[in-house]
Amino acid sequence: MTYWAVARPGSGSGEVLVHDGYVVGDDAAIAQIAGAGVQLVAAEDGSRPMIWVSLGSAHARVPGFGDQSLDRAALEAEIRRCVTEEENAQRRAAVEAMLEGSSHARPAAHSRTAGSVRDQWSRISDWLRVHFPGTTITGADRDSVDAAMAKMGQRWPAELIELYTLVDGVSDERLLGLLHRFAFLTLDDAIWHWESSIQIWDESARLYGDGPVDAPAEAGFQADTFIPAFVPFAGMDGNFLCVDTRPGPMHGCVTEFDKSGADEPGPRWVSISAMLTDLADSLTTSQAFDDGWYWTTDNGALEWEPDRTWQLRQIVASQLSRPSSESFN
Repeated sequence: MTYWAVARPGSGSGEVLVHDGYVVGDDAAIAQIAGAGVQLVAAEDGSRPMIWVSLGSAHARVPGFGDQSLDRAALEAEIRRCVTEEENAQRRAAVEAMLEGSSHARPAAHSRTAGSVRDQWSRISDWLRVHFPGTTITGADRDSVDAAMAKMGQRWPAELIELYTLVDGVSDERLLGLLHRFAFLTLDDAIWHWESSIQIWDESARLYGDGPVDAPAEAGFQADTFIPAFVPFAGMDGNFLCVDTRPGPMHGCVTEFDKSGADEPGPRWVSISAMLTDLADSLTTSQAFDDGWYWTTDNGALEWEPDRTWQLRQIVASQLSRPSSESFN
């Protein structure tokens, strides 16, 4: 699938309008860019706005939008030319960096060390109160947490216990995307998903495999099935973030469990506090979260957009601060 996007300044101060999506192949993506760009131009008051486009990882300004002398085919050719020029510039920059011996290795996305669950949740709560006034998120009482732990028969890490005393699910529909691709589960939901997932994966192993999977005993090792030691605390559409309660150095790590690939994605953070630290940093400083996602509240809810869309917004926004007489390359 090829990612495409079109952006232009909006009518409000600093506002950036973005249309984006995924299609199969560059030709289809360029056709989508042309159509969306024409719509953005048509929405203007007769002037020719600045239009930026994104194709894959390349961002380029396309001056041809609004040019009445260009038919659709010529406009698509202009888009391709501008994108190709930007891709070539990126390649030249990469070669130059390599020749200079430069290293642009991206730091590990989830290298955060463990910290304090309470401190990081306090940072997140403070941010929520500012951006979503009236937000109320409560935790469970300790007796309920202990009962859930006894029901599962697992030794929960202290951080998981503390998390549930602070956050027993999030019911506000505006905040269902607080963890990007996952929603915090209540204790009751966690127990239900834990029981049903064990049953579903055990039955699948009996029906389609060679019986129950003999999973490694140490935390962090791939189990290839849903094991009782996985305690889900967040989930969406059958996919979960689980705390791995198996013993070992990775005890308490946050592991992603996929309904199709089991725990193949592997540990995402070394602990819940590490995950919350990354989330708090993203919300309070607009850093990327979980492999390059940036928050937005443009639609009245907390949502996340890919880094390519966010970068395109930044490019357009940076141009808005330039003097109107300045030319664009």
